Amino acid sequence: DRKGNPPGIIRTFVSDPIPELFKVMIKRLVRWRILPTDCVPDSCIVNMYDPGDCIPPHIDSHDFVRPFCTVSFLSECDILFGSSLKIAGPGEFTGSFAIPLPVGSVLVINGNGADVAKHCVPAVPSKRL
Repeated sequence: DRKGNPPGIIRTFVSDPIPELFKVMIKRLVRWRILPTDCVPDSCIVNMYDPGDCIPPHIDSHDFVRPFCTVSFLSECDILFGSSLKIAGPGEFTGSFAIPLPVGSVLVINGNGADVAKHCVPAVPSKRL
């Protein structure tokens, strides 16, 4: 980054604990066998989107244990996956395939989907978490 930090998690940075509501969600995802019992999340990132916001193609840092998941709130959008995703314009990307993320859905990402293929979220039409 601009401060010279290497890629990945800054291990000296202390973050706030996971909110209780998220702990309840994580316990349910494990109990429902959506997440494996040997990989219970101990951290989370909340992406807040306004209309037109996007996330460009990337592979998440290997500092984040696999599998990881995305939970969708407020609005539906697609997530694109591909080994050669390209930027087609502002908030527009081309890729191998799109997976719809309906409100309330959980997508678990592991294996080649987490480590080989890039993923991105095109510009969203409305507010989204």
